[in-house]
Amino acid sequence: MAELQAEIEGFATTYGWTVTSGVLHKGGCAVKLGTPVSQSLQVEVSDSHDGSGNLINPYHKVIYLYEVFGGPEDSSFGMVMLYPATFHLFEFSASDEIICVVEYNTHYVQQMSFGTIKKIGTWGGGVYGSATSTFLEGGNPTLSLGMALHGGFSHGAGGMWGIISGITLWYDEKPNAVIKCDVVAGGDWVINATFQSSEGPPNRVTFTPVLMSSLFVSAVDPNAPVPYLIEPTIAVKKTLTSYSIIGTIPNVRHLNIANLELGDVSEGVNDRWKVFPMISKLHTGQVGYAVRYEGP
Repeated sequence: MAELQAEIEGFATTYGWTVTSGVLHKGGCAVKLGTPVSQSLQVEVSDSHDGSGNLINPYHKVIYLYEVFGGPEDSSFGMVMLYPATFHLFEFSASDEIICVVEYNTHYVQQMSFGTIKKIGTWGGGVYGSATSTFLEGGNPTLSLGMALHGGFSHGAGGMWGIISGITLWYDEKPNAVIKCDVVAGGDWVINATFQSSEGPPNRVTFTPVLMSSLFVSAVDPNAPVPYLIEPTIAVKKTLTSYSIIGTIPNVRHLNIANLELGDVSEGVNDRWKVFPMISKLHTGQVGYAVRYEGP
């Protein structure tokens, strides 16, 4: 994991990012990568830093790539990431964005990404951080069977721009994607988590990126030889029954991968996309994601 951190930081600096006292920054995005927890790579995210290695007003918890993944049913399974592993790195200058997907144990993937979303409307923020696993609280992250576009449990692990759902409460949220956003009064960050309780302070505002995706990618369309590529749409929950669309994710698409395999390249009209399962087709089914691809 420490080697992967060095690879990501070196790759980012090649494309105009700067490392200052351990903070990787470009434009309005500032992140800290680290390996203080054994067998993990964590990311902390903010939109600014003080030049001395400290993020200013970051999201208050960290998210992870985790080497000892929980396995298909319970964290006690302890499925270990075996090396060597293959990593795919993507850079998008227009959104100050870095995406890393790690492929391991033949058919599993995890991802870590950070940058800015494509905003709709006028609001403050836009910086995001995302990784496969939610923050740690003892125990290993647990892979949710049949996750599709949703997530797992209190130690959940999600795919790329899905929803972490289950037994999470507002005072102990466990998202795997966060966005700096002031669209809801009093809230600094919005998170991709659902809750049993509607209570809680304003900075526990949630979002869903799959309101449109789930309509198109949950089943194979026999009339569409090429799967639909659906841009994740960020919809922030404003009340118990209403959402406000604040932006989209420009370089990621949700799609049905029933007829595709990990690493395949899907050809669009004017672009190409590298295909991945949410975590593994064995456990997360035929719903996957694709990252804009400009390689060979």
